[in-house]
Amino acid sequence: MWAYVKRLSAALCLCGIIGILAACGTTEPATPANGGDTDLETAPPLATVPIEATTLATDATSEADEPMTETTEEPMAGTEGDGGATELATAAEGAQLAYTDTEMSAPANTELTATFNNESDSLQHNWVLVNGGLDVAEEVNNAALQSPPDFIPDTSDQILAATELLDPNSSDSVTFTTPDPGEYIYLCTFPGHFQGGMYGTLTVE
Repeated sequence: MWAYVKRLSAALCLCGIIGILAACGTTEPATPANGGDTDLETAPPLATVPIEATTLATDATSEADEPMTETTEEPMAGTEGDGGATELATAAEGAQLAYTDTEMSAPANTELTATFNNESDSLQHNWVLVNGGLDVAEEVNNAALQSPPDFIPDTSDQILAATELLDPNSSDSVTFTTPDPGEYIYLCTFPGHFQGGMYGTLTVE
């Protein structure tokens, strides 16, 4: 009888243990699908724009918003020289039949020194200022054809100032008093150069 009671007690204890285990379960904590840590991952930092890039973008926008202004080339004006006389300078445009300055200006009734540089490597040139416009320039040029070898005609009433006929890569200056206000033509009187477009306008103000 005593043995039967002991076996019954043991069976009841075993059933109790099995019941407790069934109720509690033995499940393990769930792991992330990718097998990583269970700690929360921090979000990636927000993208930042460098200050330099922002500044450049702002400057570009400001420049685009500014209205475009047209620039016009002003005639070359006479400058005051060390001796008090107004000075002008121009040159031959290389191998072209042209002056580097086709428009110049100077004050009226003023002593002026004009310097001409023949920057051509092969052509002779001069600078002749006439007392009038293109019609007077044409008359002086035609007369120059009859006045070799310097091609400067003896027409003092039509010529205000003139340099020598210069060989390539040489220069000359001439000093004179500017006339009354107006527009006056200067040209190269070497045969064919005036017809080729080698002339300009001096505006006296």
